This record gives sequence, C-alpha cells and structure tokens, in this order.
Amino acid sequence: MSCVLSEINPSRITSSSASVLLNFYLERLHDQPSVGELAKGLLALLKSDRLTKTEASAIASRIFEEINLQTYQQSVRNNIYRIIELLMQKCGEQLQEDAANFLPAYIQAMDGEKDPRNLVIAFGLVRDILRVFDIGDNAEDVCNVLFAYFPITFKPPPDDPYGITTEDLRDGLRNCLVASPLIADFAIPALLEKLASSNPTAKRDAMDVLALGTLTYPPIAFKPHIQTIWELAKEDIMKAQDNSEEQRQVLSFLRSIAKGFSTNTWSSTSKGEEALSLFLTEALEECLQHLKEPESKLARISGKILTTLIEASDPCCHQVVGVAAPSLFQLLQGELSSTGRNAVVEDLVDFVSGGRILYGSRAEVSNREDVDADSSPFLQHKDLLLDIFSVTAQTPNETGIRITGLRGMVALALSRDLLAEAELRNVIIQLQRFLVDDSEELVSDAALQAVADVCRHVPTLIMQNTIPLLFSEARDLSLTPDRFARTMESIEVIAIETETSANVVLAELLSLFFERVKALSGNESLDDVAMTSLLAILGTIQGILQTRMEHVLNPSYAQTRASAAENDKDPGLAVAEALLEATITAAIARDPSTANQALSDVEIVNNVAEIISTAIRISDVQHSTEFVRRIFATFFGNKLSEFVKNSVQDSQMLRFEPLKRNATESAARVVPILLSAVTAITPATQLPLSSPSDFLYSLSAEAIASPSPRHGACLSKIAAVILNKWDRGGQLSHRVENDICPELETYLDGDGPLVVPALVAYAWLARALVLKSSKLGMKMASKLISVLGNNATSKLGIEALETLLSDSEDVISKQNAAVIKPLYKQKLFTTLLPIINEGIRTASSERIRHNYLVVLSKLIKSAPNHIIIPELAQLLPTLFTSLTYPDEVLQGSVIDIFHLLLAEAASMLTPHISSLIPVLLDLANHRRNPRSMNVRSQSLDCLQAMPASIRYDILHPHVKRVLAQLDSCLDDPKKSVRRVAVACKGRWLFLTKD
Repeated sequence: MSCVLSEINPSRITSSSASVLLNFYLERLHDQPSVGELAKGLLALLKSDRLTKTEASAIASRIFEEINLQTYQQSVRNNIYRIIELLMQKCGEQLQEDAANFLPAYIQAMDGEKDPRNLVIAFGLVRDILRVFDIGDNAEDVCNVLFAYFPITFKPPPDDPYGITTEDLRDGLRNCLVASPLIADFAIPALLEKLASSNPTAKRDAMDVLALGTLTYPPIAFKPHIQTIWELAKEDIMKAQDNSEEQRQVLSFLRSIAKGFSTNTWSSTSKGEEALSLFLTEALEECLQHLKEPESKLARISGKILTTLIEASDPCCHQVVGVAAPSLFQLLQGELSSTGRNAVVEDLVDFVSGGRILYGSRAEVSNREDVDADSSPFLQHKDLLLDIFSVTAQTPNETGIRITGLRGMVALALSRDLLAEAELRNVIIQLQRFLVDDSEELVSDAALQAVADVCRHVPTLIMQNTIPLLFSEARDLSLTPDRFARTMESIEVIAIETETSANVVLAELLSLFFERVKALSGNESLDDVAMTSLLAILGTIQGILQTRMEHVLNPSYAQTRASAAENDKDPGLAVAEALLEATITAAIARDPSTANQALSDVEIVNNVAEIISTAIRISDVQHSTEFVRRIFATFFGNKLSEFVKNSVQDSQMLRFEPLKRNATESAARVVPILLSAVTAITPATQLPLSSPSDFLYSLSAEAIASPSPRHGACLSKIAAVILNKWDRGGQLSHRVENDICPELETYLDGDGPLVVPALVAYAWLARALVLKSSKLGMKMASKLISVLGNNATSKLGIEALETLLSDSEDVISKQNAAVIKPLYKQKLFTTLLPIINEGIRTASSERIRHNYLVVLSKLIKSAPNHIIIPELAQLLPTLFTSLTYPDEVLQGSVIDIFHLLLAEAASMLTPHISSLIPVLLDLANHRRNPRSMNVRSQSLDCLQAMPASIRYDILHPHVKRVLAQLDSCLDDPKKSVRRVAVACKGRWLFLTKD
C-alpha cells in the first residue's frame, strides 16, 4: 500500500481517503516490524497535501508516543525525520501550540543519532524549532543533546556516494547553537569549556560558535564570561607561533567577538554597550602593559591584538585608539632604543592600517552603513602621526625604522578622508625626495613601492608631481647608468599601476628616447653609456606594454577595449609605429651619423622588435591587422610611405629591400621586426600576400644566398613561422616538398659554402612541420640525421638538430600562437631513434659516432619520460659508452638520463650499478676531471640518489669504495661541488649503519 501511495498521482487521493488511510497507519504504529513501511506511507500522505493541518499535527504526537526512534535502522529513521520536516512546514503553528510536548519528545527522539545522513536533517529541524518555538524550560536539555555532538569529528569515507562533508555537519550544528538567545546561558559555559580544552578542533569550532553567538545571544549572557573569554583567547594567542595559522585564527576570533558586541541587536542597550566596554577594557589593560616594553614578544602580539580590535567596528576603534594612541605617543617621548622606537612606530602604522581597513581607502566609495570615515578617531591625531612618521623616515643610519616611517606615511595617505589634498600633496613630495635623492637602496625601494601604492588610489597627483620629476631627472645627461636605470625602473613601476598614467608615460618615454638619440648626433662615436640609456628606455616601454598584455586576459579590460571608438589607436601601436619609422629611416640613411648608427644597432633593433610584437598582441584585431599589412608593404613591397615621411624618402632616394640577399647591412638588421610581426599575429589573421607559397620560396632562396648568417637565419625563421601558421590546404607544404626541399638537399649533400645557411633553413622548415606532426616534417628530420654521417657536415648537423629538438619559447611556440600537435614529440622520437641507433652502429669514425651520441642524448632529453623509459633498457650500453667521450655537454646529458632512471625506473639500472659507480666516481673527482665543474656536480647528484633508489644488497659491496673516493671530492676547489659531495657522503654513510 505504501508503495502504491508513493507512486500514485496525488490528485487521485481524496481528502476522505487520506483521512481513512491516516487513521489506518497511525493505529498500526505500535507494530514494530511494520514501522518502516508505515513511515513511507505517512510520508506519501503528507506530500499529497490531502490532510488537514489538524490531522497532520496528530502524526507527530503519535510517532513520539509509539516509536522509540533510535531502535530502528537508518532508512526508517531518515523517513521519520523527513516526516517531521514536512510537518514543520505544513502545520508549524499547531506544533508550536503543543511545544511543551513536541519539543521534549523530538529532543528525546534524536538523542543518540549518529548517522550523518540523518543528522543533517535533524540539525536543520532543531535550528527551525529554536528559531520559532518557545523552548521554555527545555533550553538545557536542548544544549545537552547538541553538545553531545560537539565538536564534529566525522570524516567522510572515500568516494562517499551521499556527498555529506564534515562542513555540512559542522555548519548544521553551529546554526543550531546560535539559533536562539534562549539557550545562551547554557551554551556559553559549554563553549568556554571547549575553548579551554587542548583539542584544536574543539577550540576552532568553539571560537566560531561564540563569534556567531555575539550576534544572537544577549550581551547580559556574555557579561559574566567576558574575562574568561579574554583570558582563554590571550593564552592561545601567546602560545601560538608568530604569524601562524593558529595566531591568525585567534585574532579573527577576537575581531569577530568585538564586532559582534558592536553590531548585536542588543548593543544599543546599556547592557550591550557595557559588554563591549568590558571586553575592550580587559584587552586594553593588559595589552598596554605589555606595550611599555616594546621590544618584547608580548608587546608585538599586543600590538596585533589592538590592531585587530581597531578593524572590528567604529565603537571599538574609538575606544582602542582613544586609549592606546596617547600611551604610544607618550612612549615615543621617552628614551627608547632604536629597536624599541621602531616597534612603537610599527604599532602606530598598524593602527592606521587597521583604521583604513575599517573606514576604507582614499577615493573608495564605501557602502557600509555602520562606519563613517568622518568620525574616524585618527582625525584628531593625524597631524601628530604625520610628524612622527615623517621624522622617523628621516632617521639617519636606521634603514629599518626609516622604512617603517614610509609605511606610516602611505597608510595615512591612503586612508579614506583622513588627509586633505594639500596634506596628501606634501606626503607625495616627501616620498619623491626619498625616491630620487636617498642614497640607501632599501629606502629608495620602499619609497618607490610607496609612490606606486599611492598612484593606485590617486594617480592624478602622482602624474602631476612624481612623473615630471622623474623625467626631469632622466633628461640629465650627466646621470650615471645605474642611476638612469633606477629612474627608468621607478617610471615603469608607477606607470603600470593605472592604464591612464601608462598612456601618458609611454608618450613621454618615446619623447625621451628620441631626445637621447638626437643628443648623439654631435658625438663622433657611440659610447656604452649612451647605448645603455637607450636600451633602458626601450626596456621600460616593453615592461609597461608587457604588463598591459597580461591585463588583456582580463575580461573587463577586453570589454573596455571593445567599447572604445574604432579609430582609437592603441598607445602601444603608436609607440611601435614611431620606433619603426625611426628604425627604417636610419636603415635607409646615406648619412652614417652616430644617431643612425644607434638606431641600426642590433640590440636596439631587437628591443624595438619586441616592443612591436607586444604592441600587436595587445591591440585589437582591426588595428593590429592593418599595422601588420603596412609592415609587409614596407618590407616586401618597398612602400616606405607606409611609415617614412615623404621628405625623408625624397632626400635619401634609397631602396629599402631588407629581404633581399644583397640588402644593405643596415637594412638587413631590421628584418627581426618583420619576424616579430609574423610571430605576434594568430593563424586566423589573413597574411597580406598575394601568393604565400611564392613568398615562402623567395624567403628560402634569399636565406641561403645571404652573405650574412644572422640575416639568413632571420629569413629562415620568418619562412618557418609562415609555414607553420598559414599552411592552408597544404599548399605551402606542397611547395616545400616539391621545390624548396630538393634545392636545399642538394646543398646538404655537398660541402660547399652554402651548406651552412641551407642547413639552417632546412632545420627551421623541418621544425615548423614537425610541430604539426607532419609526415613531411618527419621525413625532413630524418634527412637531418643523415647529415651526421658526412664528415664535412656532421658537426653542423648537430647544430641544425638542436634547432629541431629545442623547446625554446622564441619564434615557433604556443605563446606565439603556433600550430603544435600534442603528440609530436612521441612521433619524432619513434621516427628518429632507429635512424640514430643505426648511425651509431655503422659510424665510419669516432668523431661521427660521437656526434650521433650527442644527438641521441638530446633526443632522449626532449621526449616525454613515459616514451623514453621503455626504450632505455636497450640504449644503456650506448649511454655508458657516451660517458667515455671527453665532451662535458654529452656527459652531463647522459648523467641526467641516469638520474631520471634512478627516480623513475631504478630496477633498469640495477644490473649495471657495478659499471656505473666507478664511472661516476671518476667523473666526480676534480683531479681526474678538472675541467668540468658541472659534470662533477651532476655525477655526485646521481651518486647521492642511489641509496634511496637502489636496494641495499646491491649497493653494499660498493660502500667502502664510494666513501673512500668521496673524500677527495670534499677537497674540490669549487664550493658548490663540495656542498653536493657532503650531502652525497651523508647519504652513503647511512648504508654503514645496522
């Protein structure tokens, strides 16, 4: 019957039928074996909404009369709790009228419940009952039942299908304990007993409940216990380690208690005010006593306590500041050591910072109704505080206390409505003085951070005062390189705080850069100081743009950019355009002036290229696409008018063909700019080329014919990027396979002068395709391996394969939106390994075999561990052979592989330990291997890993020999090697103990 009721449509049950069924079920509740099914039926009847409230309310009394709930299984108890839950929802008023019977009966029924599934419901019922019922004389019984579960120690089993967590039960119990003020007299003493226990869980939960209890319990209930609360909290915080989680927990508890006393609905009464005052008086009396000895640990903790209370509420802040601040002022008037004075000033700084947390920061709109910055108690002390912090910041020969003074000035400056604008301007002027004129680097660093913090809240004043001052200093040509670099760093730190200031600063930096370039015109030659300053300016521009690029990932920033006007050019692109124009102008200039030499310098051009790349990335698609189109038109179409003024073109009358093999030296140097552009844009951007395949073929041809290796390599990289990103429909791959590869391979098979640029071009094109797991790419990679077999090209082949196997983030990488398949490394490894093994086996000379071994070690290091480890068992003899070659790079790579095996597959090395240990000991000995410190250190690291990875019985025969030879390693001339040797010997000494 109960099953039918559970499944039937409730509309088919009439009220009369429901009454009959209800009586039937209630009359049989005494039949214990039937209770489970009876509970299901009653639950179904309640859900049908066919019972009157009077009928429904009768269910509870009959259940409590007839059923001893805790004697039944979990599912039955769960249904009973759900029945009571529905009764509370449907006929709560009737149950309240019978509260004198219902509440004791329910408390008795749930007493002893242990199943977490049932406790979640049971706790929720207690919470609802306490909120709406008059519990009368039952308060103590309720507390007794609830505290039987305190603290919650439940730990859910692994893969718990019910998903009940410790927090669910903890929250449920906590909500019960703070649901009614009527249980306060019994709950507070019980909670204090838990707070005094040594159980950390009980302490934490007791603090949570007491803190919440201040919002519902009447203050008069707390009044007899306020001293106890303070004493227990003080004891815990004094015992906790400084800045530990335990200490932060107790401080949070004190803050919550103080805030609760302040905001409790009872707090406006005299009893509420008295409770808060008593609590603060207890804290202030003891803390101020400790603060009289400012260098002590207790003073430091007391300062933290008072700061925490300041943060709690406006009444707390007034009482604490009103009592504590004058006491600290008086201490500063006495004789104190520098450490003690610093401690007192730190307390004052923390007080002001606590007030800032409470009342808000400058220029911040506060929605809090419980605090008003105009009533801040710091207003009456601000002049004295500002004097103290200013004087402290100027204390001679006391770096620590000076930095504390700076922190105090910032805390005042950033506090909401505390300083007037004139006072704030004065603070900024003082901070500027420390930033620009102070000789102590730590103080200058602190001043820079202070100015940056102020800029974040009041950028206008910083832009009006600090930025002009810094640029004025930067324009001083007599400034030392270190001082100029420091000034640039200051400008960058300030500029990145707000986008508005960054835009203004970028324009000013650009102006400064060209002023410095113009100043070079009168010099006969470039000097390092001038070049250093130019590079510092470009580095600052790049730093600001790089920070903005990180902001681009922020959705709010992207939305701001999207809402900008279409003709609103990004300041980054404006800077990039100006620098590009200057660089191209210098490249086509007939006049080899010092200024033009500077703009054509390799380092300058590389920095400009980085700036252009970043500017393209952070700009919107429309502007960045147009900018790249203009770059291609200039570099590939010789349309100088895209960037260079007509007057300059007419006077110079030079062709600008940087992509040609016969390009002038200055023109060839700017090719990295085109490379930066193609790496910055995504494959979704259409290249401004009529025939990308012809362009690719042309680049490859010019790359191998260029007389400049740097120029040729740059052209090869551009070709590789285009091949990787824009090979739509395989057209570019087809051109590479049919036209470019055959031409390049003719050079690879020879020994003429073009073999080097051909190898470079071939390797970059192969890398572009290998990253896409292309068959052609794997074929080209195999061809590069075959180059190792040629005595004339073997060494060059290693360099080319390094390009192929490199994980470099330059050029073709995820960061540059390259097309990279996830399994390309596995495919490359399985393709090249058999070819390399065959090359090692059939090598015609030791030199060629050595080169194959070098490539093998690089291939192994480039592949994922789970791919290489199964193959290493067959490669171990070959790797042992590699250690005999006097090549420290090869030796280091192989030792790293052995180290990997010790960590991941030590059993594979176990049969070879007797061969490996002597080799490593020889390599670790500075007398036998004096040249390579890194190899000695790596060998010792590998030996050190053995005791933890290899079985004792395998290592035991070697212990004496290892310890004896390690003694000579302790005399290594390099300290870093000696340090590793000591650690290694310590590990092996453990093997001598029984």
